[in-house]
Amino acid sequence: DRPVKLSFGGWNWESHQVELAPDGTEHVVTVKPQLALQISGTVTDERSGRPVPRFKVIYGGEPWGSELLNSPKMLGEGHDGKFAFRVRTREFWEKAREKGNVRVMFDADGYASRIISVQRQTNDIVIDAGLEPGGEVRGEVRGRNGHLIAGAEISFRGPGLGTSMSKPGEFTTYGQPSQTKTQ
Repeated sequence: DRPVKLSFGGWNWESHQVELAPDGTEHVVTVKPQLALQISGTVTDERSGRPVPRFKVIYGGEPWGSELLNSPKMLGEGHDGKFAFRVRTREFWEKAREKGNVRVMFDADGYASRIISVQRQTNDIVIDAGLEPGGEVRGEVRGRNGHLIAGAEISFRGPGLGTSMSKPGEFTTYGQPSQTKTQ
């Protein structure tokens, strides 16, 4: 015969906790909807105008020091040049801090990453971004004897980089490791 505590909430609802007395009284609990923001748009190749087949969408605050984004968070992946995500409004705009802008970064293998600054607003956000195709580096991995090494693993670190092995010991890297376009 003690009071019972119940918690209500979920992705679409603000969390709410109530204490109910076991005295037979009917209780009504009202929960408020959690405000959500839709972020959608397109990502295309700047040169050809074609949709970028696969890319990541990341958001964060204005950078501190050498960072591209402060406290980055992944929104998700886009496909065939399109993306659409729902995010909690409060969570998204918390990244803005005092400057009032959130930075959204688009990152795809074979392209220079692009960052677009979004000003605080109350409605849904539509972003159309063009990515600049990256450069290409080709090479071979050879042993001390001069022969190509089969099974060698090649990796480069950084956004917008992709590596493929064409033949044993040969590789091609696409992208621009040191370039991120900001708008």
